[in-house]
Amino acid sequence: RWNRLLPASVIGLGSGFLAGLFGVGGGAIVVPALALSTDMTHYQALGTSLAAMTLPAVVGTLTHYGKGNVCMRVAPMLALGSFVGAFA
Repeated sequence: RWNRLLPASVIGLGSGFLAGLFGVGGGAIVVPALALSTDMTHYQALGTSLAAMTLPAVVGTLTHYGKGNVCMRVAPMLALGSFVGAFA
């Protein structure tokens, strides 16, 4: 069991650090790292990465909204476009 959890934990820690340092999306690091270091397919790694980012995305959004850093003229349409694009 630990042999499956350890790589994912190390990948999450490293991608979170690099994403915070460089401002890049963690998925650019997580998906290839999961696919290369585990027995996941690319699509499994992609789905796992998206599922894992849901909670941090909500917390980050609420935190930035609370600080006045969300442009509400743009955010709803950007979110809608992203939502529709995810099904394409």
